[in-house]
Amino acid sequence: MKKFIPAIISAAGAIPLMFTMPYIINAWLSSKLDRWDWGFPVLFVITAGITVHAWRNMDRYFDRRAIAPLLVVAAIAVLMIYMSIYAILIFALVILWWCLIWLAQGWPRAYRILPPFAILSLMTTSSGYWIGYFLNLPETEGVIIKFLLSALFCIWGLLNYKVNYLPRPAALGFAAAVALAIGIIVGGKNFSRTCQPLLLDCTANFADFLGRKQSLDPSFARFFQQSEVHDFVYADTAGNSVSVLEIKCGDNVHEIHPASHCMRSSGWEIVSEQLVTYTINGQIVQVTEIIAKNRTANVLIWSWFSNDSLSTGSFLNFRRLWNGKAQWRSYQVSTSIRKDREQAEKLLYEFISAFPKLNGQPTPDGNTAPAEPAK
Repeated sequence: MKKFIPAIISAAGAIPLMFTMPYIINAWLSSKLDRWDWGFPVLFVITAGITVHAWRNMDRYFDRRAIAPLLVVAAIAVLMIYMSIYAILIFALVILWWCLIWLAQGWPRAYRILPPFAILSLMTTSSGYWIGYFLNLPETEGVIIKFLLSALFCIWGLLNYKVNYLPRPAALGFAAAVALAIGIIVGGKNFSRTCQPLLLDCTANFADFLGRKQSLDPSFARFFQQSEVHDFVYADTAGNSVSVLEIKCGDNVHEIHPASHCMRSSGWEIVSEQLVTYTINGQIVQVTEIIAKNRTANVLIWSWFSNDSLSTGSFLNFRRLWNGKAQWRSYQVSTSIRKDREQAEKLLYEFISAFPKLNGQPTPDGNTAPAEPAK
């Protein structure tokens, strides 16, 4: 019986990941950027099967060095369950499974099967979107990068059998920690920034803008079953129009997605997406600025999230800060790019400057200034 214990432990590592499969399969069926991710589990089964077949020439032993990373990853997984961040949870559960194999089979076998698990991690939901987001790549190039990575991981797995090299666990862990630290240093400052709350009173007409509430598409309304959604269009005397989508977030945070992710699913092409800051009425405001286009229009969008205490333009920061107690609102303010981006930017700046605020911020006296980056 004892000789079957390592195999049982190794196989049991897949059980937590199996509980996330309904969520993953739903993403394959509903998300444009996730629909081909079923290929990664298939490739994992093939490459892992080849690796396990080759294990017969490697030593097997119980490796206690795996206990510490196993406990760390398990704690991260539990935290992600509490925070309902499924993408990081899926990635953590893949690593958790691999750590159990390391524990039960020993480091030589664990290192040899690491490339197949790297391939499996690519099925993490929305990973194609986030790769494109961080690298500022258009449309589906993030998905293409995932398939290129899977090819590199296959080559890595092949080289493991051609080159007799076995790094120490500490060296591999150090390399992973350095890569994570670089990512946090490069992007952490902007993605974790918070500003004063920016809540808009969408029920009012103001300055030169007259607004009208729009009816929601039935399928759109059905998706936000636990959130309250309002769509407004405002027009000024010069014939310029600005759309405002306001979502009063309910208890289900998974109804809230990055604006560009939803737009891609609706057929828009994202030309650019970046976090920017402006000083509006003396208040520093951070928004995600998106330029998108389809066959008939080019639009400029400012998106942000706010509650009564703070606001942020980063969806990642919103997810980090979200809890069911605070009443969050998501805003997407957009206008058509008629002549150039600068004109559309000036219109959005003047619109937000004149908009009555629900958070007690002063409204302007009618004078507006061109958009300027926050210092």
